[in-house]
Amino acid sequence: MSKRRISGLILSAGRSERMGSPKALLKTKTGNTFIKTICNIFEEAEVERICVVANKENYFGVKKEIGRVAEIFINHRPEDGMLSSIRIGIEELKDSYATFIAPVDIPYLDKKVLTSMMNSEFEEDSILGIPVYNGRRGHPVLLLRRGYSLLTEDLPTGMKSLIQRYPRLVKEIHVDSNLPVDFDTPEDYERMAE
Repeated sequence: MSKRRISGLILSAGRSERMGSPKALLKTKTGNTFIKTICNIFEEAEVERICVVANKENYFGVKKEIGRVAEIFINHRPEDGMLSSIRIGIEELKDSYATFIAPVDIPYLDKKVLTSMMNSEFEEDSILGIPVYNGRRGHPVLLLRRGYSLLTEDLPTGMKSLIQRYPRLVKEIHVDSNLPVDFDTPEDYERMAE
C-alpha cells in the first residue's frame, strides 16, 4: 500500500477547555509545538498531503506554526464534535487512497508505526486500520477511501460509532511501540516536563 497516496489529517478544532490553552500551540520537550511535531512526523513518514482542521480562534497561531507544510481549514462549528472536523478534512482529502487521522493532543507519534500501517495489506472490504500498542488500540487511525462515505452516516460517538458498527471492516495493526501519550489536562502536560 505504501505507493498509494496517503494523507494526514490533524484535528485541532477543539476548544481545549480542560487544558486551558490551545493544545496545538503547546510546546514539546524539543521546543516544537504539538502541531509542528505531528507535521514533522508525517513528513518523515512521507505522508504526501497534510491537512489541519482548526477553529477560528486558533487558526492564525496554527497557520503560523505549520507554514507551507500543511493546508489548514476552519471548522466553524467545533461544538459539533471531532467528527465534524474529520468530515471537513476528509472532504478536502477525498482523492487520497487513505488518510491518517491524528488528534493534536497526541503529538508523540512514531514514524515506524505510520510506516508499518502504510505498508500493511488490507482486506478488500477493510475501511480502517487501527494501531495496537501492547494490546491497546491507539492513534492515529488510517481511514481508507472506501470508508470515507460512511462518515455521512449518523455516528453519535464519532469514529467510535463507526468502529462499533463495522467491526469486521476494521484491521488491527500490531505495532512494536509504546502507546503515545494523550495530553488532555494541565496535569498531563506537567508530567511530560518531569
